[in-house]
Parts: sequence; structure tokens; C-alpha cells
Amino acid sequence: MAPDPDAGRPGPGAEPDPAERTALEAITHPAIRLLMQQQCEQAESPYAIAAIPLLTEAGGRKAYPWLDRVLLVDAPEAVQHARLMQRDGIDAALADRMIAAQASRAQRLALADDVVVNDGQPEDLQVQVEQLHAQYLG
Repeated sequence: MAPDPDAGRPGPGAEPDPAERTALEAITHPAIRLLMQQQCEQAESPYAIAAIPLLTEAGGRKAYPWLDRVLLVDAPEAVQHARLMQRDGIDAALADRMIAAQASRAQRLALADDVVVNDGQPEDLQVQVEQLHAQYLG
């Protein structure tokens, strides 16, 4: 069971206070990391995937030394921007601020061992996922 990446996300248009966010993360992240590690280690499958939406911002490999590989699902910033506006029903200025508050695309790409490019429709991901699945099984 992977943690819900949308859990605790502020509602559309809401911008959390940075100090409050930092305090909350200091309380919750250690316990979440431990639970994720335990679940991955107990997985009976050939490999396990831990969904960590803010891996770069949360300390990357240093905070998660037990990760064998990092898979990034990536999209160009323009696609991220459009999807964010559509998903949350927000304006372009707020979408810009939300993207700017996260690690840059370059930082995320630098951390990744593998990249799935998600710039089309969901069905376009199938071939990339199948290739990675075969690689991970090998």
C-alpha cells in the first residue's frame, strides 16, 4: 500500500505557509519514510516501487538511502503547467508559483536513473513502462 500522493495537499488555490509546511514535514516525513521502506522490504514481488512525489525536495537519495533506483515520470514544464491549471482549476500565475516552489526539472532529471516521458495520453506510457518492467526483472 503506497501513501496517497494527494493526501494533505491544499485545496485548489491554497498556498501553504512555508514555516507550517516545514514543521509538518519534520513531524511526518521520518515516519512516512520508515513505513515506505518497510513496505518495500516486505514486498513479495521481484521489485517494489515507492511513489515519492517530492523526492528531490525531501533530501533525495540521502533521505532514502535504501532506494536502488530512481524512476522519474517527467513532463515538459509547459505540459506540467497546463495539467496543473486544469486539474486544480487555478490561474497561470498560481501554477507558475506552485511549479517554482518545487525542485527544477533539471534537478529531478539529475537524480533519476530512469525516466518515463509523460507528455501525451496515458496510453502512450505503455511501451515505456513495459521496457522498464523488463529491465527491472532482468
